[in-house]
Amino acid sequence: AVVSTQSTGMSVVQSFFMGKLVKHVPSRGMLTQEVIDLFANSVSVNSSYSSNVIKSEEPGQLPKHLGNKTECALLQFVGELGEDYEAVRKANPEESFYKVYTFNSKRKCMATVLKTD
Repeated sequence: AVVSTQSTGMSVVQSFFMGKLVKHVPSRGMLTQEVIDLFANSVSVNSSYSSNVIKSEEPGQLPKHLGNKTECALLQFVGELGEDYEAVRKANPEESFYKVYTFNSKRKCMATVLKTD
């Protein structure tokens, strides 16, 4: 999956999943549940746990982003796909991480290694 965000990092503006460029939130039928789960799990644990999206209590208002704006845009996108990043994080607390490779601007990536059964 390739996802691009606005220059402000406030929202996902397009995504590329399963060979298709989409300029809106993909509908549930466009993606398999396996792809949605993989994306949601990856974004949820490969972002700072201090980055959070707070839903607005006012109808029609945008959610509030706390922390890294790009990470928040991706976490918001996870929610728009119908998944709950907080539940993924609860199931995978930071203390359970086997290894964390922090973001490297030269490589433009980060990784979190989880122990599996």
